[in-house]
Amino acid sequence: MKKAGEGMQTSGGVSMDAYEYRMDVLEVKMEQIERKIANKADEIVSLQVLQHRQELEDIYQTMRRIDHQIKAIDRELRTFSIGHRPLEMQADQKRSKDSLRLGKGLFGT
Repeated sequence: MKKAGEGMQTSGGVSMDAYEYRMDVLEVKMEQIERKIANKADEIVSLQVLQHRQELEDIYQTMRRIDHQIKAIDRELRTFSIGHRPLEMQADQKRSKDSLRLGKGLFGT
């Protein structure tokens, strides 16, 4: 007794069994190719994530260096300010003293 499709031929002269076998082989190959493409896409995404992580780490380190530099400059400015009054303050104090002297001279105090 023959199975359905057994002994039958396609319009190209290939038996149905051979045709189905070839289709099964093609399907397996297509699935393998799809898996390879998916794996390659995963590898690419993983590589990009690692590159972005490294870029972010580089940016973070740069920001830390800048922060340390700003703090060092701030400390230097504070140290300088303690030892030396800014020029504007010195000029304001001189004007105040001159005004007081002028007031003393005018009012005799």
